[in-house]
Amino acid sequence: MPLSKPRTTTAQQKECATQIWIEMPLHSRVQQILEDYRPEQYKEEYISAFRSIKSRIHIPVALEIERNLQADLFAEAVALLLEHYYDPKYDHSSHQYDQTEKITFSVNNLEEAEMALNSFLAKKEA
Repeated sequence: MPLSKPRTTTAQQKECATQIWIEMPLHSRVQQILEDYRPEQYKEEYISAFRSIKSRIHIPVALEIERNLQADLFAEAVALLLEHYYDPKYDHSSHQYDQTEKITFSVNNLEEAEMALNSFLAKKEA
């Protein structure tokens, strides 16, 4: 009977994979999110989605985010969400894989991020 190679689980792959981090200025990240998600077109849906995570954010900040969303101040709301919810969440989850190699690209915009990543991958394949 032939022996088969044990399957690698997704969790095992994450533990030994290279982490790639893209550092980009907050204002660039906010602009990219606004372009991609167009909250002015889907305001009620975004307010509803925010309410599902609101309880996980410090009360004064959550209230400010909600006021900004209601007042169509989407850039301000997105910046606060990044600073007080998403960035800390990603930072916390990154520590689960402390044993993995971490590559960080500091860029100014999405185009620079794409170029840096493509260059990294091309070198890795060579």
